[in-house]
Amino acid sequence: MLQAEMYRALSATNEAILKTIDPNDLFQRVCDAAVSGGFKSARVLLPAEEGWLRVAASSGTRGSEPLSDLRTSIDPTTVHGQGLAGTAFRSGQASVSNDFQSDPRFRPWRAVGRGQGIGAAAAIPILQDNKSVGVVLLFVREPHSLTEEIVRLVERMVENVSFALSNFARETQRKAAERALRRSSDMFAALSSTNSAILQAMTKEEMFQLVCSSVAKGGRSLGAAAIFLKDPRSHWLKLTAASGNSAKTIGNMPLSIDAEHAFGGGLHGPAFRDQIIQISYDTSVDPRTQPWYDSKAVAHGCAAVPLVINGASNGILFFFFARTSGREDAEITQLMSDIGKNVSFGLQMFEREAQKERIARMFAALSETNEAIMRASDRDELFQ
Repeated sequence: MLQAEMYRALSATNEAILKTIDPNDLFQRVCDAAVSGGFKSARVLLPAEEGWLRVAASSGTRGSEPLSDLRTSIDPTTVHGQGLAGTAFRSGQASVSNDFQSDPRFRPWRAVGRGQGIGAAAAIPILQDNKSVGVVLLFVREPHSLTEEIVRLVERMVENVSFALSNFARETQRKAAERALRRSSDMFAALSSTNSAILQAMTKEEMFQLVCSSVAKGGRSLGAAAIFLKDPRSHWLKLTAASGNSAKTIGNMPLSIDAEHAFGGGLHGPAFRDQIIQISYDTSVDPRTQPWYDSKAVAHGCAAVPLVINGASNGILFFFFARTSGREDAEITQLMSDIGKNVSFGLQMFEREAQKERIARMFAALSETNEAIMRASDRDELFQ
């Protein structure tokens, strides 16, 4: 009877693989399918800390469920690592007991009253690239009921789970590669637009706003941008330009360049003081960004790029990513640094032009003064 039901369980597992894209959902469906196929209970165990296995999904007996609340180890030197699950995980092969109540490997669990009503058990490793990543643990009421045919059917079921997990991993990698390519493309577009903004701007204020707008419009991966410049009269950074999502609230962020100040850390503080780009791939969990964390805001990444003129830090260019970016990307980091350098260069050019104008006005004033001296006939006329 169990064998016929197992074919239905195998079919249900295959159907689950086709319908789900989430490993946890798949594990639960597999457990449910095994119980519907005649097993008393089923567990999926995954590695936890310090060599233990944790229950990731379960189905079957309600209430005092056998073994579900007891930790199982993969360490062969411990008594809790001698059971079926630990053995199957280490060996990468199925481990079966057809006489649960007499099998000495289960003595640690029977000693605390677990496993009542269980006649036989099987543990099948979940493999990826020939390495164990988990175990499917199954229990039946009747002893000596796990025939070779049934074990083979269970192994096929778990092999299909392993295949599905590999597909999930490949799909995750594919999406990550697509996101990385999109971020790179968006950042290249932002770099090009930023260069155009620097060339077209008539004032540094216009340049700052055009740069922020160019970054914010760079693509789906870029949510907003902002430029803060140092206040020459204090330790604070002041918002100069912003564009994109939450641009109105960005200016409310208190940002200090004083390392001892409560708002002098974050990303901007080290970026300003050390002149090195600082990146957070998820500001909701990054301890550096907690003083500014808004629980109502969508989780996102952020980067702070120093704006440096003649070796001195003048401000910070912020990039706000539309979502958490997940991992370090050297190319994206370099592109953000390049944009920061170009903005710094543009700012330096405007500062030079401003200096030229100041010098020109000074020379004009000096020339007028000299002419006045030459024309004055007496002291009173000169000062007049």
